[in-house]
Amino acid sequence: MKRLIISAIVLLLSIYSNAQNIAIRGYIREQTSKEALVYATCIDTVSKNYCVSNAQGYYNIKLPKGKCSLQFNYVGYMPVTLSFVLTKDTTINAELLSVQLNEVAVIAHSLPNYEQVFLGKNTVEIQTIKSIPTISGIPDLNKALSYLPGVSLGKEGMSDLFVRGGDVGQNLFYFDGVKLYQNTRFSGFISLVNTESIQYVDLYKGGFPARYGGKLSSVIDIYTKQGSVDKKFKLTLGTLENSIILENSICDSSYSYILAARGSYYNFVQLNELLSYYKQENPYLFYLNLGDLHFKLNKQLKRIKGNVFFNTLHSIDYIYSKDDYPYSEDPSSYINQYKSALHLYQIKYSQTISNKFYLNASLHFSENTRATKDQIISWQSEPNTNTNNSKINTTNIFESSIKEYGIGINMDFLEGDKHNIKFGIQSSLYFYNPSIQTFTQYNDTSVIVDNLSIGYTNDLYSLENALFFEDDYKISEKINSNFGIRLVSYKSANYNQKYIEPRISFRWKFIDKWSFNWSISKMNQFHHSLLKNINGMISEIWLGATKNLPPEHAWQTSIGFFGQIGILNLSLESYIKNMTNLTYYQPFINEFIDENNIESRVTSGGIGRSYGIEFSTNINQKKYNLSINYALSRSTRTFKNLNSGITFPFRFDRPHDLTVLLNYIFNKKYSFNANFLLASGTPMSIPLSTTKDNYFFKGYFNYGGINNVRLPIYHRLDVAFSKMWQSKKKKYDNKINLSILNVYAHQNPVYIFYDSNSGKLYQKTLFSIFPTISYSINLH
Repeated sequence: MKRLIISAIVLLLSIYSNAQNIAIRGYIREQTSKEALVYATCIDTVSKNYCVSNAQGYYNIKLPKGKCSLQFNYVGYMPVTLSFVLTKDTTINAELLSVQLNEVAVIAHSLPNYEQVFLGKNTVEIQTIKSIPTISGIPDLNKALSYLPGVSLGKEGMSDLFVRGGDVGQNLFYFDGVKLYQNTRFSGFISLVNTESIQYVDLYKGGFPARYGGKLSSVIDIYTKQGSVDKKFKLTLGTLENSIILENSICDSSYSYILAARGSYYNFVQLNELLSYYKQENPYLFYLNLGDLHFKLNKQLKRIKGNVFFNTLHSIDYIYSKDDYPYSEDPSSYINQYKSALHLYQIKYSQTISNKFYLNASLHFSENTRATKDQIISWQSEPNTNTNNSKINTTNIFESSIKEYGIGINMDFLEGDKHNIKFGIQSSLYFYNPSIQTFTQYNDTSVIVDNLSIGYTNDLYSLENALFFEDDYKISEKINSNFGIRLVSYKSANYNQKYIEPRISFRWKFIDKWSFNWSISKMNQFHHSLLKNINGMISEIWLGATKNLPPEHAWQTSIGFFGQIGILNLSLESYIKNMTNLTYYQPFINEFIDENNIESRVTSGGIGRSYGIEFSTNINQKKYNLSINYALSRSTRTFKNLNSGITFPFRFDRPHDLTVLLNYIFNKKYSFNANFLLASGTPMSIPLSTTKDNYFFKGYFNYGGINNVRLPIYHRLDVAFSKMWQSKKKKYDNKINLSILNVYAHQNPVYIFYDSNSGKLYQKTLFSIFPTISYSINLH
């Protein structure tokens, strides 16, 4: 480890130079909106050297003195070519014009896969996300990611992500550089981020760069749009949701913003039930409200070649249900409320300091809260009377939260085509409350009869600091590498430790358009993700690492072959991931038990092992695109104090997982999408037998082990038909999309339950065939 640290310091202090090469640098932007084009490529067709733009569209390429021919490319944009004689360092800002294309389902890398250094990295284009059919009729990020090999959504209809045998809480979600501790809405049914805000998404399943840390299984890095200087307005109406996006400049072209919002109208599905309740024909009331808002303001500092961003994201889910029993001997009402909220604020500054240095600095705050409120209102009548003169209001409130105050400073050192160095510091202060429960009882005059609070009355805290360094080093024309190291310091009330995380990736292009890749990386996770079922709603509770519950660790090694044969793009990856110090949460059976010692309900010291082979092929043509992805994998868990110490399958272990995506463009107006999924069923714990109640003993279930039964094979076909057209005066675009989920109405089980009376197993399904429709209008 000492050698790794010394090597990192030496590389950090070294200044690389090449006297024979001359630098060309600048920004690659969209021609009309002036928005940065991220991962746009700049290729010199003479020397074959190339580079890729960063998150602000900035590029830097070193070329030999003399004739050169630069070609700037970006998906969906017309390429720009400039030919000239290079004699000195030059600044060139390229502006590309977008091409009006139908939405093609392309899951592509910014570069050909055989040019990639990082194993397990996929760049997901916005067109892909918009092409996947969803229940709500609005595009869903997590569902688009689930079509990649090694990625699964878990249960039917859910949007939780499980990557290469990791759990849902082991994914690192970044939103413009800010960590998200909540990535789904409505207990996992919908992705949190509005796809209309997204510019592109990077998914890392392995070979993690050193700038990322804190989670074991994956990194989902979401980059949002900067906002167009030209006025844009888009409205989308889905089956159960709607979204709106507005982009424009303020004052002058140096200010631009983007405003994106979503809302739901799930209550229309139960409109008859709502009306019958208010007519007193139905004693049950239920409604659901979902809403989110994203606003981003961008200020260009032209004189110092920099930008200032203000970014904010807000999301609220609210569920209300009520049961009335007015005709019982003691009339009563049962009210259940669930609220999940996220609030995020960020100020970000970026600047080109010199021809070689690029600075990013960020300051942010985020807060995630979840709460449930159970309320019983009862009227107790006096004996021998017909009047209800005693009202009792009993409430039980459960709350959990996590807050983060963070700062980050990152530097890019761009040294031509040999070295691309990134280094920086990250610091986060966390305040979290795993659970606090308040029991209160009022009488009919609102006087408190009883009041009890249990759980964590004071917030816990932890401090995490990290220093990272990575060098994307071109060793030769055929060999590229990325050496990285991450130094982490973590401190909580009773735990203080330092960690070293090495990251190494190699790419060897042994023949033209074919490469061999290898990577190894270590990850540490300092927050344990505990899942608790509260009135049927799954809540994620975060608990920081302590002396009794130390951080989770993972080593992952991957190898892969990538190449191209004619129109076929091929990839084959294999991986082994070993995880230690995993946790297993056993919620309290009695909801009023004191949760001050929540650690007593967490089993630690678990060992996880995941390994697999992932195959992907893609054909991308002008009229159609076909993608086939297959993963063969296994994932297990072993706990000394669980399952008699016997290894058992992970709850979302899928040995076989196949996805097929087809997109066909008939003409400029009409297109067709078909998505097919076939996967092994997930494991479940099912009792082998049961005993009946008798005079001496209460009946019980006899289980054979954790996850001892597997659900039936899962398969589903979704299709979508789209029509796009412009108005006569070409002032706005229209699109209508008809999707049919589960076309052949296969009954995929969500779970299986055991009936002790009949001794048989029964399955529960979420939905059969489900059509959705959406309409969007995009004003230029």
